Amino acid sequence: MSWLITLLMFAACSTAVEDRPTAADGDGPPATEQDGSSTAGGGSPEAAAEPVAERVTGSDQVAAAEEGSGEGAPPLVCLRPEGMLAADGSLEGRVGEYRLTMVEEIDGSPSRRAEGSLTLVTQAEPLRRFAGSAGDAIPGVTSPLFGGTDVNIEAVGAVRVGSLSSQDPASPGVLVIESETGTGPSILLRLGSDANRRDIVRFDGGYTVLRVVAITTESFSGTWSSGARGPDSEGFFCATQSR
Repeated sequence: MSWLITLLMFAACSTAVEDRPTAADGDGPPATEQDGSSTAGGGSPEAAAEPVAERVTGSDQVAAAEEGSGEGAPPLVCLRPEGMLAADGSLEGRVGEYRLTMVEEIDGSPSRRAEGSLTLVTQAEPLRRFAGSAGDAIPGVTSPLFGGTDVNIEAVGAVRVGSLSSQDPASPGVLVIESETGTGPSILLRLGSDANRRDIVRFDGGYTVLRVVAITTESFSGTWSSGARGPDSEGFFCATQSR
C-alpha cells in the first residue's frame, strides 16, 4: 500500500489519459501532494465576501475570528493539532457547511491566515472508488465527500490548481480522499478542480492538500502543504461546522 500512498501524495500538471465514457468505468488513482475542488450549494463561493487574510504572531495563537460577519460571533481559535489521526478516523457522513481557517507557518511559527466557507456533500456512488491500471477498484481508497471553498488560498502562499468552487462531482473544487496506510487511516482534502479531474492522472505540477489529523463532533483540523513540484508553503488548518 506504500506505493499507493506515495502516488496519492503527488498533485500535478495534467498528463491526460484515456477519457472514460462514464464515471462508473473508473479513474486512475488520485494523485496529490508529496506528504500526504465544486460546491454543492446553489451559488459560487468565490462570489461571496472576500475571505480574511492577515499576518498574526505566535503569541496570538491564531485567533480565527469570523471578522466582518456582522453576527457578533465569538472568535474561533485555531491551533496546530498534535498527534496522529485516530484508527477509526473518517469524514464519512460529515456533510455540511464549515468555517475553514488556513494558517501559514514560516520557520515553525504562525504567519498569515486566510479564512472562508467550506461546503461538503456526499459523493456520487460511481465516483466513490478509484480504479487502478487494470480497471479494478483500488482496495481501501474511497472518496466519500466533495465540495468547494471560497478561501483565498493565495493569501497564505498556496497554489490554486483550477477552480475551488467547481460543482462538478467529477472535477470538484474540494475532494475528500480516504485511504488505509501501513500505520493507519489517511484523510486528505485535495483542492482545485484541475487536480481533481477524474479523466486525468496527474504526476507533477501544482498542488494544495489538507491532511486531517484530528476530528471532533463539530470540527476537524490538521496540516496542509502546497507547491509546484515540491512543498513551497505549509501550515495548519481548522474546519468548524457552521450548519
